[in-house]
Amino acid sequence: MKKNLYIFRHGQTDFNLRNICQGCRCNLELNATGKRQAYELGQKLLPQELETIYCSPLKRALQTAEIVSKQMKNTPKIEIIPNLKEANFGIAEGIQIEKLCQDYPEIVECMINPTKQNWDTAFPGCGSESKHQIFDRSIKALEEVVCYASGSIGVSTHGSIISALACGLELSNISQENCSLLHLIYDTDTRRFSHAQ
Repeated sequence: MKKNLYIFRHGQTDFNLRNICQGCRCNLELNATGKRQAYELGQKLLPQELETIYCSPLKRALQTAEIVSKQMKNTPKIEIIPNLKEANFGIAEGIQIEKLCQDYPEIVECMINPTKQNWDTAFPGCGSESKHQIFDRSIKALEEVVCYASGSIGVSTHGSIISALACGLELSNISQENCSLLHLIYDTDTRRFSHAQ
């Protein structure tokens, strides 16, 4: 049996607009553009008839999930999954990306373009996570949700989660833009995720 997962990043916030690093300790709401993006995503997902939307606990992801859910004919329920939250970026949170590129160019490169050779890199700071750690907790969360849902599954989350999944599952050309969509298929026989082409 195969299950469809539609994994999407939240809509735009003011920190996204201002190019500021936004980790799990930055709990901003969607701005007007972000709400429009979430509505457009909901329209795109209408044919999928999502059964449930599993969601990060952060406001931006929850708002996105709510806007998407309200457009569905069956209004799928939303369930919070803590391991789908944005990464802890340590001292980088709340800092302009341009400034981080000046101060930590190698770390920024590893975060933006992770590979399995560099994905253990993390920003300094208590609790800061590497892409490897982000992958481990996010794939565990997905392995749990596929056990609960029988129909199509929505996942409202964050850019670093999608980036970590793309690296860990060795997927290429995966967008991490606001309200971008990643369609994965989970095979219950092999217990593996693959990218729907």
